[in-house]
Amino acid sequence: MNTHRTNALLVGRPTSISDAHTDTKEPANLDDEELESPDFDPRGHSLIKPTEYTQVILRHRLAQIMGRISDHSQSRSRTFVSTRS
Repeated sequence: MNTHRTNALLVGRPTSISDAHTDTKEPANLDDEELESPDFDPRGHSLIKPTEYTQVILRHRLAQIMGRISDHSQSRSRTFVSTRS
C-alpha cells in the first residue's frame, strides 16, 4: 500500500483504494514472542518501545497520511481561480 500511495502522490494521480473502503487495523506493537506469553496484552506497547512491528505501524500511518493528501489534492470540490484578466 505504501509504494502505491507514494507513486500516486508523486505523479499526481488518485489512489486506487481509499481508506474509506478498508477496515484493516494496524498491528499491535508487539514482538512475536510476546504473543505466547501468559500476560499477553493485545493492545501492545507504546511506540516509544521499538518492536518488530514498529516500522510496519509507522509505515501504515505514513501511507494513511499520503492517502489523505492525495484524496485532498484530487478532490473535485476544489475551486480553481483564473489568473487571467
